[in-house]
Amino acid sequence: MRTFKEDIKRIDGGVFRKMLNISFWIIFNFRISCFFYKNGFFIISKFFWLVNRIVFTVDIDPGADLAGGLKLIHPMCIVVGREVTSLGNLTLYQSTTLGGSNDQEIMYKGKIVRQPYIYKDVIIYTSSVVIGPLIIGANSTIATNSTITKNVPENSIAFGVNSIKLKS
Repeated sequence: MRTFKEDIKRIDGGVFRKMLNISFWIIFNFRISCFFYKNGFFIISKFFWLVNRIVFTVDIDPGADLAGGLKLIHPMCIVVGREVTSLGNLTLYQSTTLGGSNDQEIMYKGKIVRQPYIYKDVIIYTSSVVIGPLIIGANSTIATNSTITKNVPENSIAFGVNSIKLKS
């Protein structure tokens, strides 16, 4: 519930306006789906996932570990894989894809990482693809139409195909 409250704080407007925002309902369904998934009710979890998939064309796997502060801008065609981890304040624009690894994995802080591991305050812009076992540092930005398959240091802008520039 705490994570959902953090998500809702990032949607503009008062209570009524927030409830009219499509992002509210997508995140609401995702958080409910996560709850059932983490408690072993996989079929019920998939029902809420399916609502997002069919009604909103958003595919955020209930196994994704997304901390509070998730913000979806123009949420259509967003895909987030089961093993994606976000530590908070992740902003996703339309048509972004996070996931995939082709069975590759890396060790990071004693954990096996198969899909993107994303630190706080990351923005991923429209039509970007972030694939594979990689780390995206805090306060980083993935530019529009980028394909990222390598680590992105904190306070960086990633663009094109694995091009990275430190923010000034």
